[in-house]
Amino acid sequence: KINFVPAIGNNVTGGVLEFTMDQDLNGMHIGEVGGLVRNKFNQLNADLGIEFDAYSIICPRGVKGSGGIAAKGGTNQYYAGGADRSLELVVHEFGHNFGFHH
Repeated sequence: KINFVPAIGNNVTGGVLEFTMDQDLNGMHIGEVGGLVRNKFNQLNADLGIEFDAYSIICPRGVKGSGGIAAKGGTNQYYAGGADRSLELVVHEFGHNFGFHH
């Protein structure tokens, strides 16, 4: 049985924390952007104290790459701008986190 519960913590609304990156992400690849965003989140979360087991990073439009990226057995997913609106894609990427191959 799997339960999905939105994150809680300071500055989190509906399970979502929005923040602005210092650099222009346009034209960068989704994997590179995901890493930069994850690092920024980790810095912010040192003060915010948001509790989570897994997370999704939704990149802005203009980021290169289509769809999403997730690692088998991982705890996160990266989505190109707008790709998160595809339920099929979100389930596909979570499937990788749960250990499924293509």
